[in-house]
Amino acid sequence: MLNRLPGARLAGAAGTAAVLVALLTSCSGAASDAPAGPDPAAQAQEAVRSTFTGYAQALLTRDFPGACARLTDEAAKALVTDLNSKNIPAQTCDQAYAALYATDAAKTLDESNRTVEVTGVTVDGTTATLSYTGLLKGKPLPPQTVRAQQVAGSWRIAPSG
Repeated sequence: MLNRLPGARLAGAAGTAAVLVALLTSCSGAASDAPAGPDPAAQAQEAVRSTFTGYAQALLTRDFPGACARLTDEAAKALVTDLNSKNIPAQTCDQAYAALYATDAAKTLDESNRTVEVTGVTVDGTTATLSYTGLLKGKPLPPQTVRAQQVAGSWRIAPSG
């Protein structure tokens, strides 16, 4: 099941949108004297992981502009709309995260951001799906999935759909 938006799940303190750094390794079974060139698929997967990891770290350090920079414009707008619907006033993505992290949900969100682990990344052209698990209030988080989209050469977290 795809999350509508990582931040929107965070708003309800029912999910997370962050990961621990996960290392991606790739091997080639082909024998060759020449050094292997970079694997474009592995590079794209690592870039998606890096976007998600950077997003998580930005939230943990309360770098809300940094977190918002890792969202598509549509995802940032959806976050603001979702929080406004929950009577958390905000006009911008930065304000939305500042307001969200000023609530009692901050402790739960931080726990989730520290414990989430990426379980897979699938890239299909300019879109990607990232799967993760972790802890929420000390209990295992069910498998979660978020989307990413390449925007002007950079990967950003996107709303599902």
